[in-house]
Amino acid sequence: MNYNDEGLLSIEQYEVMAKAYADALKKRGLKIVNIDDEIDERDVDEIFDKISNIKSLLFTLGGFLNTSTFYSLNERQLKKLLIIFDKDTIPSLHVKTRDKTKCFLSFLSCEFALTSKLLTLSEKTNFESEIKGMIHQRLTLLSQILAL
Repeated sequence: MNYNDEGLLSIEQYEVMAKAYADALKKRGLKIVNIDDEIDERDVDEIFDKISNIKSLLFTLGGFLNTSTFYSLNERQLKKLLIIFDKDTIPSLHVKTRDKTKCFLSFLSCEFALTSKLLTLSEKTNFESEIKGMIHQRLTLLSQILAL
């Protein structure tokens, strides 16, 4: 194939060129990801549903076992995730039991499920390091809360 600065390429030629470029970057440890192709919107919705659930559980806990610090972290990360996944709002708060022990156990369950989902989705986005950083922050704070 002769190179022509002035010539227009066909779609197929652009696809070949883009694939070669992506393959060259991949060899250097970089990955080009088209978020729309790889992320199921239901998975993103599930993340925000879990964050909403965690938010309401932490609100209900009202600082029980020093969880107020986790509420603040959850709010900061929620804002970042809204930007990363291009969302405007999260689902409304869930009504939960007032039993602090059951509420705390539900919080832990939701937190573990959220961590798992975030790990899975982090590998499918261009924001892998940011999301894994959030996971690290959450796990660090959770280990401090549970170290009582």
